[in-house]
Amino acid sequence: MAGKKHPRSNIVARLLTRTVLSAPILLAMTLAEQAEAQQRVVSACSNVSLPRSAVTDILSPVITGIATPIETTVNSILDLPVLGVLLPDLSLNATGLLAQAASGAPITLQALATDGTIVGPTDQCRLTSDSITLDTPAGVAIGGNQITGLGADGAAAFASDINAIAFGNNARSEAGATGSIALGTNSSVTAANSVALGAGTTATRGALAGYTATGLTGLQNSAGEVSIGAPGAERQLTNVAPGTAPTDAATVGQVDGVSAQLGALGSVAVQYDSAARDRVTLAGGAGTVLANVAPGALTATSGEAVNGSQLFATNAQVAANTAAIATLGNGSAGAVRYSSPGSPTVPNDGTVTDDATLAGASGGPVGLHNLRAGTLAAGSTDAVNGDQLFATNQAVAGNTGAITNLTTQVDANTTQIANISAGLANQPLRYADAAAPTTPNGGAVTDDATLVGASGGAVGLRNVRAGAVVAGSTDAVNGDQLASTNAQVSANTTAITNFSNLVVGSTVSPVQYSNPDNPTAPNGGTLTNDVTLVGADTLAPVALHNIAGGAVSATSTDAVNGQQLFAVSTQASNSVQYDRDAAGARTNSITLAGADPAAAVALNNVAAGTVAAGSTQAVNGGQLYATNQVAQQAATLGANSVQYDQGRTSVTFNTTGSAVVLRNVAAGTSATDAVNVGQLQSGLQTAVNQANAYTDTRLNQALSSMDFNLREVRRDLSAGTSSALAAAGLPQANEPGRSMVAVGGGTYRGQSALAIGASTFLNDGHSIFRVGATIDSQGYGGANAGFGYQF
Repeated sequence: MAGKKHPRSNIVARLLTRTVLSAPILLAMTLAEQAEAQQRVVSACSNVSLPRSAVTDILSPVITGIATPIETTVNSILDLPVLGVLLPDLSLNATGLLAQAASGAPITLQALATDGTIVGPTDQCRLTSDSITLDTPAGVAIGGNQITGLGADGAAAFASDINAIAFGNNARSEAGATGSIALGTNSSVTAANSVALGAGTTATRGALAGYTATGLTGLQNSAGEVSIGAPGAERQLTNVAPGTAPTDAATVGQVDGVSAQLGALGSVAVQYDSAARDRVTLAGGAGTVLANVAPGALTATSGEAVNGSQLFATNAQVAANTAAIATLGNGSAGAVRYSSPGSPTVPNDGTVTDDATLAGASGGPVGLHNLRAGTLAAGSTDAVNGDQLFATNQAVAGNTGAITNLTTQVDANTTQIANISAGLANQPLRYADAAAPTTPNGGAVTDDATLVGASGGAVGLRNVRAGAVVAGSTDAVNGDQLASTNAQVSANTTAITNFSNLVVGSTVSPVQYSNPDNPTAPNGGTLTNDVTLVGADTLAPVALHNIAGGAVSATSTDAVNGQQLFAVSTQASNSVQYDRDAAGARTNSITLAGADPAAAVALNNVAAGTVAAGSTQAVNGGQLYATNQVAQQAATLGANSVQYDQGRTSVTFNTTGSAVVLRNVAAGTSATDAVNVGQLQSGLQTAVNQANAYTDTRLNQALSSMDFNLREVRRDLSAGTSSALAAAGLPQANEPGRSMVAVGGGTYRGQSALAIGASTFLNDGHSIFRVGATIDSQGYGGANAGFGYQF
């Protein structure tokens, strides 16, 4: 269409413009090569500057004789209407540029806009090569569409395997490190698919398979390693965004957050006291309540904690035992127990004495049943039973009858109470129901006490203190007292007999021996059942001596002598007796008295009493030991147990001590559950893994972008090389006075270029002038110019 410029018109315009501009410059450069002062062109890829020399001096006539006419001619051609359809409006200023070069100032090349307009100076230089070697610098900076050398000379980088990249002085990707990147001076990678970032960084670990990661379960695998430092030369990874995915890297802020949570958790978490995990101390200031504790096993080998319900049951049992013990201690309904001699009405005050006081219902006396016959001998402290005392009483009654009647001789008291030595059959004193005396410890407090021996037999009561032998006395007598009584009865019998034989013919007949078959009847010859002893003083009593021991039996009417009565008295005094008050009245207490009045008396073989509400039975040492063990265990449990703080809203371990390690803690599942170290480590490892993954992702993105940019540079360099090849292939005029327009092409590593040029062989037969322009497959154009003089 008319008025519309062809798309290729801009290319042609750029070629012509650059050809015209380049011609005088290259001519000057060619002349400079033949000049006496040959110096290197500085920054050929940026600006072209010629040092002040003979060459710059030559430029003035070149500007006048060549540049100005060419500029005028080209501008005239560009102004033609025909070219106006194909080309944009152009205006060359080669004269000004060459004038700058003549003065030694840098020659500023011009860049064309997409419509072909000159928009300003440019320093673009595009190259292509398998490698780039900088003559002086040792480092490379890429940026701002430039590759710039930096620093002093350094060792070359080395990339051994395919797909490996080494960038930086002495950066090395060693053999076997396929797909690795060493980026930075002296960086080194020896493992495949790994990256070393930064000067001096080493990457040697590489990919790992089947390894165990801290805080994670199962085996893990990695594709490679990214290192940003070396051992002893670590780097910080800064400006990292907080990770969000499980494989993202975590920032210090995130870790601080976790640490803060851990710190808060550490102040409330229960922990072991030490790594030995042998102690846990709850740190509450006023104790710690441990809630929701499952019932622990109650066995001899159990190491499990018990909960409040279990302890409540134990406390209830201990309380019941304590109440029962207290009941035993305060004497409200006690069995036979020790009492203080100074205060016999206060039993069981902890002092073992030689007194035992039986306390009956309402403080009354207590019947002691099933008492085995005690030993009736001098020194015997056995208690005597009713049968023995009955026999003694019968003997005394018989003596009384014999003394009164003077007709009855007291027979020898030779009967002893058998089975005394059989013992008490290891049965303790206990209360019995009067209606069923063979059923001890029936639970009801009565006025009877029945001793139960083995197989229900009689029981010997030993170490019985001598009871009071007075009117109204309810004390038990021991064998010694009864032996004394029996001896006295026996002496009385003998005395009566002797006295009866001595008195003869008295008007007041004394007590005389009598023939049982023909008793004498003194005192008037009247036989009576009374005998009255009359001494010198008719109002004074008469001592009856040498009385033989009377028969001690249920039917005996013999008088007992002092020895027998002494024995009875001794037995009574050594028996367990009720204490008496100052008036001699029996109290409701029994004080046990042993051989040593100051020593305590042990009450052995005490049967286990009923431990129940209302029970008044005595408990033995075994029961008390069990109670003490329970109480001790309860006290120990209370001291070692974990409890709630006041208000049951917190638990403090080892309130006044150091921190406590709480071991074997299950993994928490809800928001308010405690977490264990495993969960904490897993959370930290997850955060670290997320941070690492995030870093890997961002690094891979950066490397991918860098790889793309490098590929683009490589394409540009290859295209520039193809342009050079195309320009080199342009032929030139070879006859004086002739000119030539030529077209050439070139290709290199997948890129291609087109070159167009013009040459003139001047009529002098020596000078050749040549200009050219190129365009490559990346859309970049170039220009060249040359001047030759042959001779």
